[in-house]
Amino acid sequence: MDILGTTVPFILALTLIGYLLGSIPVAAIMSRIRGIDIFSTGTGLAGAANVARSVGNWSGVAVFAGDTGKGMLT
Repeated sequence: MDILGTTVPFILALTLIGYLLGSIPVAAIMSRIRGIDIFSTGTGLAGAANVARSVGNWSGVAVFAGDTGKGMLT
């Protein structure tokens, strides 16, 4: 294992990709698609449960799947 050659840049690239993926607000995007401001409805938190209550069950499932997928990728 070449620590200074390819491993460190590879780990830094993966860290950056994980950070960028984690910063995608799936709940906010899904609620905007449906025309609802998720931050001013329900609990005001951008999460799957609030989206399910405020926007609809299938939107909540989509947010849950999107957030779970982000977690699995990183």
